[in-house]
Formats: sequence, C-alpha cells, structure tokens
Amino acid sequence: MGENLESKIKNAYDKLSLSDEARERIADALNGEFEIAYVKQKLNTGVRQVKGKRVSRFISAAAAAVLVVAIGTAAYASDWLGLKGLRLAGETYDDAPAQGQEETLSCEETVDMISLQGMAGSDEYAAASEWNAYVQRWLSESEIDNYYRAEEQYLRYQVYSDEMAEKLDGICEKYGLSLHGAMDVVYQSDAAKVAEFNACIGTDLLFPNNSAVSFSGYWYSEGSFQLDAYIAVPTEELVNVQLRRCMKGVMDDVFLNVANINGEEWTYTTADGVTLGVAMGETHAVIYADSDNAFVLVNVIEIMAGDDGEQTVFTRELLETLAEQINFAAIC
Repeated sequence: MGENLESKIKNAYDKLSLSDEARERIADALNGEFEIAYVKQKLNTGVRQVKGKRVSRFISAAAAAVLVVAIGTAAYASDWLGLKGLRLAGETYDDAPAQGQEETLSCEETVDMISLQGMAGSDEYAAASEWNAYVQRWLSESEIDNYYRAEEQYLRYQVYSDEMAEKLDGICEKYGLSLHGAMDVVYQSDAAKVAEFNACIGTDLLFPNNSAVSFSGYWYSEGSFQLDAYIAVPTEELVNVQLRRCMKGVMDDVFLNVANINGEEWTYTTADGVTLGVAMGETHAVIYADSDNAFVLVNVIEIMAGDDGEQTVFTRELLETLAEQINFAAIC
C-alpha cells in the first residue's frame, strides 16, 4: 500500500466515532494492509484530539477520500433552494496542534457545512443543527475526560459526559427521533456481509449495472449507511464517491464540507423518475435526493480517466451519467 493511501486511511480512521467492536472488525479487516498496531492503539481513544478537544464530525473534501456514510420520486418544490436548503452556519475549526503535541497536516479551515440528514425545515435537520451548536459550545467551554466511557447507544455521537447524553436524549424527544441502531461493517469481498447489508437497506441492486468496482463501509440496523466506492461509468471514467443514506426519524450528526462547491447547481431526473439535486465545483460535487423515507447524498470526490488514473474535470454530463449507476429509486 502506498504511503499516500496509508496516510489517508489513518487520517480517516482517526475521525471515526465507532464502537470498540466495530473498530476491532475494521482493524482485523485491514490486517496486512498497514500497521495494525496503529488501529489497535486507537481502540480506547475514540475521535482524534486537537488541543485537548475532539474534532467535530464533518466530512471534509480531503478527509472524505477514504472511509476507514419513500420509493418513487423525490419531490422538489418549485422554489427549490439547492444547497441553500441544506447549509448550516459556517464555522472555523482550528486544527493547529497544542503545545507539546506532534505537528500534523492541519490548518485553520473555514468550512461551509451542509446537513446530511434532510432539508431545512425537517425535524432531522433541526435536531442535527441544534446538537451541533450545543457540541461546539460544550467543546469551547469544557475539557474532555479521556476516561469517560459513554453507554453503547451514545458511541455513535460526540457524547463526552452524562450531561451531553441527557442533552442528546432531550433533543431526540423534542423532535421525535431515535438514536442509530446497531452498527456493522461491509466489504464487497465478503459475500455473506453484502447479503446482510442488502437485506438491511432493502435492495440487492444498489448498483444496478454492476458499476461498483469496489466498495466498503458501514450500516445501522434501521437502514442508514455510508459506503466508500469506486464506480465505473460507461464513458470509461472511474469515480471515487461516498454514498450516504440517513433514514428519516433517526438522529444523525455527520455533515459535509462543501466550501469548494461554488459552481453550477441544477436538478436532474433519472431514468427511474427520481428527481435529484446536483451541485458542482471544479474539484468537488454532490448529488442528493430527499424523500419522506430518507435523505441520500453522493459525495463525488474525484474522477479518474485513462490507464494511469489521471484526474479529469467534472462535467454536467458525467455527473448525470454517474447518477444512473446508483439505484436512487430503491434507497430514497
């Protein structure tokens, strides 16, 4: 495994907030690929710390490169707002190392985050926004007790104290949401796990044209999931994406940084009749759908062409072709 890819995996792994069981499974699956000790030593530390505080749970365009994410038409009103309908207030995260800490590839970054739970006005959007604001305030005012261990149901969230657990429960009750269910991981090479995953998400035709060259990720028992995948499109490009579905009625706190998506936005209707939102920048794009059942987003990370995998430009035609390689009708 190349040094650059190894570094990406390590960086992505540090940002995960998973149960010990899930971390053990990932560690075992990666055995032989890179230093297993690196993963093992993280089992009891949770999310990477910065200046004594843990990093917010959002997927940046860089970190998203590796994952260690009602049937029918998604309706968009005539006053469709595009990404404006998903945006949260912009925030600044200072990733500079504290005194005495080892310096890493980090910098102060102003991010433009969008919800991965649903459009503004939905209970899921409101709950995630309220929880995120609370967590940021708590982190600015409090110190994390590294010996605190949250109960199992809170391990998917940034819960660092009993007070935070109570706050999370209160937000769920306020908006009528439930916490994520049990989590498991899936790899394309594991046929048994793929079958379990397909049963959970309700389709064995997620990639109807067998377009996924490879995929891996995790899912929750209620049907939410996130995959990192390489998808081959008919125009012979290979596209690296993250595909994430968040079921409605579930509390979720993962966001996406779209600071470098400042280009064209439009809607596209697939051959199956699902209307999607598409936003494209020069080096980053997203495709998304919102329904009463789930919010689904494809984070398009890079597009490679030719035998040497040279990165190519994003185009409207290519993104629409990519959208046809995913069965939105089955997962929205």
